[in-house]
Amino acid sequence: MNEALNIRGRIKIHHYVNLIGWRDILMIMKESEFDVNIDHLFYCDTWSLLVIGKLFGHKLIHMPGPRIASNILDLEDVEYLTSSVVNARSTVLPFFSDNFEIRRYAESYQLRGSNLALGISSPKQNLLAYELAKSAIKHSSPLFNIWCLGAALYMNHREESSFYFKIFLVGSPLRTLTKLALYVKESCLIFFGGYRTEFLEFLSHLEVKNVHDIASNRSDSAS
Repeated sequence: MNEALNIRGRIKIHHYVNLIGWRDILMIMKESEFDVNIDHLFYCDTWSLLVIGKLFGHKLIHMPGPRIASNILDLEDVEYLTSSVVNARSTVLPFFSDNFEIRRYAESYQLRGSNLALGISSPKQNLLAYELAKSAIKHSSPLFNIWCLGAALYMNHREESSFYFKIFLVGSPLRTLTKLALYVKESCLIFFGGYRTEFLEFLSHLEVKNVHDIASNRSDSAS
């Protein structure tokens, strides 16, 4: 897995984002532009964002969280901050009612490993990851990677990507249908609610395919 290891010495935060909470994620994106010790990688997690991005002329890299989670769970030096137990290395997080509680928790958290995987809702997990990285720098703690994986940590990771939606729908039908309604709402706000300029700025921070990636994909499809 090409993003499992960080050999540059800087902290890498791997964000897998979608339409829900994109305005909050944009605030993190803006602040992260001034980081000198933290690399933020923002990937498109869902087909809905991928399609809308394409409509605005952005060829985003589609990196579904479940696909990444299947690889992260195979790594040994990873500790998990989650909403429920995933494995023996899990720490179950309290409910965060506001950003102040997230920052306070990050400041007091004692790292036990050099890599973290977060499994709470977005954008809370993205802010928590950022605050944990800043705290690690402040206290000179050895932290290399943080993956913001959300619900992807709790599903069957061996399924093909085409089944991800079905897995979420069967496992958490109310949550999945609620998210679908939010996707529709956010899409309407982007196209008709006056958020187009902000959304374009959001898209500009996402990882995009370069010419080599596009050519490689076409070659794979042809073969």
